[in-house]
Amino acid sequence: MPTAGHSNPGQLSRSLADAISVGDLDRAVSCFSQRARLMTPGETIVEGRGPVREVLSQMIGMKVRIRIEPHRSLLLDDFALLSERWHTRRSQVDGHGALLQTTRAFGLHRRIDREGWKILFLAPWGFS
Repeated sequence: MPTAGHSNPGQLSRSLADAISVGDLDRAVSCFSQRARLMTPGETIVEGRGPVREVLSQMIGMKVRIRIEPHRSLLLDDFALLSERWHTRRSQVDGHGALLQTTRAFGLHRRIDREGWKILFLAPWGFS
């Protein structure tokens, strides 16, 4: 599987959004660390690249398009805590029109030797 090799956490977030938006599942999955955790809209947390891949595959299947607006970030050595606004667009279930949503996403990224930045935890739909 290809590695993302991102030089900064913000670039990693944008690459993930772009990969999902163009339907590149392998590139989207490569943004995550091997033991990453992803919070689903129902606040279930999936762990590991396999389950993360399944969620990303569903998003791609729904033709989700994402634009990320950086909000805040805090760098601590090899870790970065990010708060971003995710602007998503996807087709309605009935195929008529689009569903637009803006959420406050939270992520924890880590710089991993030789791999660059990877996502450790991501909550694209925020917390309730």
